[in-house]
Amino acid sequence: MSDEKLSPRISVLCDQDLIQIEEEYRQKKLKETLLGPTVSTLAHMTLLLCAAVFLKGAISPARTEMTVVSQLEKAPLQPPPPLPLVKELKPQEPEEAPLADPSTVAFNDPAQDSAVDSDNDDPPSTDDQSQADLVNLLKNTVSPMTSCANFPGRTDGGRKGLVAKYGPPKGCYPEHITYGALAWLAKVQKPDGSWGTAAEDGYTGLALLCYLANGETPVSKKYGKTVERAIQYLVKSNNDSHADSHLYSHAIKTYALCEAYAMTGNYQLEDVMNANVRRIIKGQQAGGGFDYQYAQGERDDLSIAGWNFQALKAAKAAGCIEAGLHEAIDKSISNLKQRALGGFSYCNHESRKNEAMRSVGMLCLQLFDEAWDDKGQVLAELKPVMKTIAEEDIKKLDWKAPPQNSMYSWYYGTYVAFQEGGPLWTSWQKKFVPMLKQHQNKAGYWEYPGHQFGAQLGDELTQKVHATTMAVLMLSVYYRFLPSSKGQDQRVGKAKALPVKKAQAGNEAMPNL
Repeated sequence: MSDEKLSPRISVLCDQDLIQIEEEYRQKKLKETLLGPTVSTLAHMTLLLCAAVFLKGAISPARTEMTVVSQLEKAPLQPPPPLPLVKELKPQEPEEAPLADPSTVAFNDPAQDSAVDSDNDDPPSTDDQSQADLVNLLKNTVSPMTSCANFPGRTDGGRKGLVAKYGPPKGCYPEHITYGALAWLAKVQKPDGSWGTAAEDGYTGLALLCYLANGETPVSKKYGKTVERAIQYLVKSNNDSHADSHLYSHAIKTYALCEAYAMTGNYQLEDVMNANVRRIIKGQQAGGGFDYQYAQGERDDLSIAGWNFQALKAAKAAGCIEAGLHEAIDKSISNLKQRALGGFSYCNHESRKNEAMRSVGMLCLQLFDEAWDDKGQVLAELKPVMKTIAEEDIKKLDWKAPPQNSMYSWYYGTYVAFQEGGPLWTSWQKKFVPMLKQHQNKAGYWEYPGHQFGAQLGDELTQKVHATTMAVLMLSVYYRFLPSSKGQDQRVGKAKALPVKKAQAGNEAMPNL
């Protein structure tokens, strides 16, 4: 068969095939065209149904919430607020410490230790040697109060806890009463750091004891400069001055320096403390007593001795290791026990006794922890003295009819009552705290009620300083020292054996009580 005969057939077949193929193609495209939108429509409907269910559960029917949603829907979208710029903080310059002469003790805040490179022992880049001394001191000074385990009440927490424990009268907060007094004392401090126009060492020591009692140190924010200037004044004062003043200045100054050393841990105070303690040890009589100008005669003055006894106790509490300190304390205890036999007379050559001398002798024995037996009870030989204080002397807590040397007497009596505790302390504090609160001047000070021994010393302002410091120390009794007696803090007392002391040169042996 030829090609010409075959070609028409092939042409026909091709046309039919093409027609069929085109039909199948059109059907396929139709299906694809209809199926895509249908599936898409179904998918969108499914998503809309899911969204509707979700929104129905999330949107509360409460009208107030719907109102908020409506407002949000109508509110135009706002761009998010820009992030605040972080400013670069410049390191705060430390407060410049006052420059002082070489004999001046310098203080700085131990919290600033991080500013000093502990790995670099080189002196700072300065020609000022006092600044180099400050850096060296900074590295060797412990934090305030860390060396002060004997004074737990001199922190804010400790003070509040002890005041609550030993219970002031309702509505009277001793630490609150002292606020105004400390502010007033700071205002009347002289530029050289002292107080008073006579016997400055003594008045300055008393004022410093007030600030230390309330936990103030040279690094305190409010009274740091006040305390620092007071310490610097006492450090620079002549150890040979004011030996015979009526305020017994050297003993009080030593007392304050011992507490300052204990509370600051400033090693530069140690030598000064030791030098002042050494003078007391040297000035003590063979029989354990003291007299004006530390005379070594036969006269033994209990009033003067009382402050020196307290200074020796403070030195021991501060960790003083001056040679002869423990022997001096032993001699003091023996002297007090001998004096107790006569009811604590003012002087060993007379029988004159009063409420002040009773409390002086009793308190010093309490501070030396020698007033109680092994059961924590007052020694039998001291019970008559304690009974007189509890029954008679408490009646003299009367501002309108004060005893002679009232503030001086009340200071000692308050501490005796606190150390003893029990009914005596309960009755005593109910009288003395409201009395001091009522008679404090609005400016913060007190005026000495009645006759004041040594009133010829100093001017009117100095006498206010005297009365105010005595009042503050009385109000600080709650937290200044922990009580020593079993009756007050339930401590089981140690055995109070009273050994017979060997005779000192030219003196007879001290008898037991």
